[in-house]
Amino acid sequence: MLLYISLLTIILSGLLVTYNWRINKNTIYLGAFFSILATYGLTHYFTIYANSPFWLAVFYNNFSPFWFLTGPLLLFYYRGTLTDNSRLKGTDIIHFIPFLVQLIGIFPYLLTPFSYKVDIAAQILNDLNLITQFKVNWITKPIVNFLGRPILVFLYLGYITYLLWLNNPKSNRAKVPIQQFKLTYRWLILLEVTTAILIINFFLLSLSLSKQTVTATMVNAQFTHFFSGIAYFCMSFMLLLFPRILYGMPIYTANSITEISSQEKIKKETNPIVEPINIVAEIQLPQDDPFFELVDKINAYLKKEEPYLNPEFTINELAASLKVPVHHVSYCLNTLMNVKFTSLRTQLRIQYAAKLLDSGQADELSMDGIGKKSGFSTRSNFYNAFKTETGMTPSEYLERKNELN
Repeated sequence: MLLYISLLTIILSGLLVTYNWRINKNTIYLGAFFSILATYGLTHYFTIYANSPFWLAVFYNNFSPFWFLTGPLLLFYYRGTLTDNSRLKGTDIIHFIPFLVQLIGIFPYLLTPFSYKVDIAAQILNDLNLITQFKVNWITKPIVNFLGRPILVFLYLGYITYLLWLNNPKSNRAKVPIQQFKLTYRWLILLEVTTAILIINFFLLSLSLSKQTVTATMVNAQFTHFFSGIAYFCMSFMLLLFPRILYGMPIYTANSITEISSQEKIKKETNPIVEPINIVAEIQLPQDDPFFELVDKINAYLKKEEPYLNPEFTINELAASLKVPVHHVSYCLNTLMNVKFTSLRTQLRIQYAAKLLDSGQADELSMDGIGKKSGFSTRSNFYNAFKTETGMTPSEYLERKNELN
């Protein structure tokens, strides 16, 4: 169980960072946190349950410095989510000191031949009690590392609890969408609780190692392993069940948005880009969400500049043009406008292509030319998208139009 959950956690972490880091950079901290926890689980599995000197040599101590980053990464994620700012501070260098000390301590071991590491792994598999006797870190003893890692994370969890208390739902968060705030806040609490369960388990195991043999500790640790597996499962799959968590807590700041003159501003109630903009039932009413002003500005920008005609147009370019974070735009599109960026971009391109066909541009341009002028990079993409949106190909649309005329 521990092996599969750890591997799934690494895969989910990779997907999390790959598909979301441009939208919300705080997901980098979260993905790295999950990955490091997963490597700890894999090391534990190959030490206790598997009989493979090779894989134990791969994981034994090679990743141990990174385990001292779990607390800092968790703090960066919480702080970035609560403040809607993923940037690190200059003083954050102090959070990396334990990691650097451990890296320096095991650096000679990292440079040893892999065959030597396999030999150590084989000896450990023959006698688990050797884990606390091999001194691969010239600065600290193994038992100090075993106890130091969970204690350090406990300290970070204490400070994170303080941050959550300062930013509780009763605090003044008028610039954060209410439902999004509540959803993300509950996720942050769940993440803290499950992390605490994992760390308590690790601490109890480490404390047991200081009092009895490794073999006796592992025999009595089945209950601990079970709850660790549940904690891993909860953390990993909550993101799949509630993907809106990844938007974080977007904080609306009007002065960070490109101003649009009153003559250019287009009200969604009278002239929306995509009609209708469906508000999901469980989302608060428009007057309760501070980001509806950004929705207006997104519509106005798309209407005026028509950036979707560029085949390379992305959500990052849209956010950059409006001078707002990408996850603010993503929140507006997915939650308030109830449309994915790629779908909105396709709809706008098809509307533009239909406008060209209606105006007789097909007499001057080929269908390929219509598609390229509308922002499609290939003929097949144009035809497939047009048929999906309208139920007919561009040629059939033109024929229908001529018949009606």
